[in-house]
Amino acid sequence: PFAVEDKYDGIRLQAHVGAERIVLVSRTLDDVTVSYPEVAAALRTLPPGLVLDGEVVALERDAGERIAPFRTLQQRLGRKRPSADLIARVPVAYVVFDVIAEDASLVIDEPYRERRGRLARHTWPAPTVRLAPSALASDAEAVEAAFVAARAAGNEGIVAKDPGAPYTPGRRGKTWIKLKRPL
Repeated sequence: PFAVEDKYDGIRLQAHVGAERIVLVSRTLDDVTVSYPEVAAALRTLPPGLVLDGEVVALERDAGERIAPFRTLQQRLGRKRPSADLIARVPVAYVVFDVIAEDASLVIDEPYRERRGRLARHTWPAPTVRLAPSALASDAEAVEAAFVAARAAGNEGIVAKDPGAPYTPGRRGKTWIKLKRPL
């Protein structure tokens, strides 16, 4: 069996939760905290010493917590200081799918199932910060059902993760496999 999560169509960010400040870091190591002030504010409710891996996504304004297409999020990209009007028109959420450090200690060598357990123990300030749902799949039918459900929710597809694998930053491998269908 392996863990299956939705593949979101957003911007991947690390969130560094400190006692004094929150920092959101892009894949290119840019500090983008000022671009997503509502995410930074929500992360302040979490204990310091956390480093999270996740995705910033746009939310549908009139559909509750449903994730909007990437083209909606594009309105927020590159904005150094988004206006209150833009924040209201294009709300975002940070979907957490892994933990890199907790209590200021690296946990990347732990298996995914243990890191996932660490994440499950936190109270997430939804809807702005939320834990990505995860389920176990052990056959093709379960994978297909997860894929169909992800697409029905408006997401790109799924990511299958080896429950026993450590977190391997910066490396592609067979411990996280993305499944998407061409549009």
